[in-house]
Amino acid sequence: MKNHHRAVALIVVTVLLAGSTLASTGPDAKCQSDKNKAAGSYDYCRQKVEAEFATTDDELARAARFQRCQDRYDRKWASIEGKAAGACPSAGDQAAIRGAIDEATTNLATALAGAQLAGCPGLLLACEGEPRGQPLATGQSGCWDSDGLAVTCAGTGQDGELQKGRSRSYVDGVDTQTGLMWHIPFSGTYTWDGALFQVAALNSGAGSGGYTDWRLPNVNELRSLVLYGTWNPAVPPEFSFLGSGGGLFTSHVYWSSTTSQRSSYDAWAVNFDTGQVSDFYAKNQDALFVLAVRGGS
Repeated sequence: MKNHHRAVALIVVTVLLAGSTLASTGPDAKCQSDKNKAAGSYDYCRQKVEAEFATTDDELARAARFQRCQDRYDRKWASIEGKAAGACPSAGDQAAIRGAIDEATTNLATALAGAQLAGCPGLLLACEGEPRGQPLATGQSGCWDSDGLAVTCAGTGQDGELQKGRSRSYVDGVDTQTGLMWHIPFSGTYTWDGALFQVAALNSGAGSGGYTDWRLPNVNELRSLVLYGTWNPAVPPEFSFLGSGGGLFTSHVYWSSTTSQRSSYDAWAVNFDTGQVSDFYAKNQDALFVLAVRGGS
């Protein structure tokens, strides 16, 4: 039974790798062969992580080991293409294959645990029709009319009625939906250059927490922490320390690494007290809070 599901999980990987017609001999064929092996090793690595998680239920260890699987896969892929000297360059296939394996692994683990996947009755093949890339739910469950008065949600079509998106799940600073691992915030505030410097410093020596790939989050990663079902602070309970809860005009604003296209002197930032996302923050003048992240796709 397990072997059957494993074969199903790898079908899409085989299709993606066979997307172009390659000669049966030569560096291009060797490159594709090595990529098949790398994809298989990545799948096996994730299966081992899921197998251990089934007995330990340790979400933090699971996320960290998934990241190690991905890091090893990315390094191997780059090495294969380097040795092929341009014989089989990627055209987005590396990320696509990794994403297909990630989804197949998660579906397989869910099925083996005895749970039926949402919208996927029967065999895992039925899951091929499941929507991909669904964003996080906002966390909003109430509804209001245009005058700001609370109303019953039924039939409004508002976010609070539909509540679309993936449920949020955080374990010890790790977002189990996106794979992002968040660092404890820095104390004090910094200019944009100062923020980048402070985060880079985390990666010196042995790193922080044993990791040396911390970075300043981009604006989409940073805003993924905003919970639109609350404010002061507008974040999940696990991240309540990011805001103050002090009032409407508080200023717990955090830098992102994303520059504004309206003015390259400014950068995007997120206010975790109100949930506001804005690009009206001058890189060399405003002093904002800093949060580091690692992982993700």
